[in-house]
Amino acid sequence: MSLYLKYLICVWKVQSPDAFDALNAAGRRGLLTVYVKFYAVLIPGVYTIYTFIDTRSRLSQWLMAILLTAMYSYWLPQIWLNVRRGVARRLRIDYIVGSSIVHLFLPVYFFACPENIAFIRPTPLIWVLVAYNLSQAAVLVLQRFLGALFFIPAVLRPDVYSYCASLPSVDEESCVGADQQTESMHKCPICLMPVDATSSSESAHAVTPCHHVYHEACLASWMEIKLECPVCRAALPPRVDG
Repeated sequence: MSLYLKYLICVWKVQSPDAFDALNAAGRRGLLTVYVKFYAVLIPGVYTIYTFIDTRSRLSQWLMAILLTAMYSYWLPQIWLNVRRGVARRLRIDYIVGSSIVHLFLPVYFFACPENIAFIRPTPLIWVLVAYNLSQAAVLVLQRFLGALFFIPAVLRPDVYSYCASLPSVDEESCVGADQQTESMHKCPICLMPVDATSSSESAHAVTPCHHVYHEACLASWMEIKLECPVCRAALPPRVDG
């Protein structure tokens, strides 16, 4: 469980780097919130499993089914995050498959093996849980190859902003001095390397709605972490792969 908690803290630090600072009050409050939420879910969950894991009442069976379904829906937030950000390259395939198999080992052992150490009666419904969890993993893998929105009908997809626009003119950026403006406007603020304004390939650069220019690869990597412009902190619409 301590590994799960460390993992959650690492995710929180990546998602909110500005908010995480253990040396100030806001950082300590945020860290305390992570601990409180973790144990608020862990303690009732363990108690429910221990109390109702092998009882015959219909209520206990429903409680166990709801609890296990909630516990094994852990890929759904990542699927939704991929859809919201329009990208699906955040998790390695071997990590997705390996994590799913490891997480399913205990429920399959206790609810499918007739000689388990807890003497729990096997139930065929465990395979429904396995199929449900593996279907989430399959969606994550397919998002990498078919695009984050592959399972959403085209009529339901929102309008997508095209980052492959032409480079903004000099007048669109408010800088002092035309020479200094031209030099700085076409330098990627992420890697600080020049952006080739003469390239015929639109995929070599990306232009945000706030008219800042980046390398396409640099901006794509940035947007997998934050949907905001690194220069002016304006909100960025998701870019869609596939």
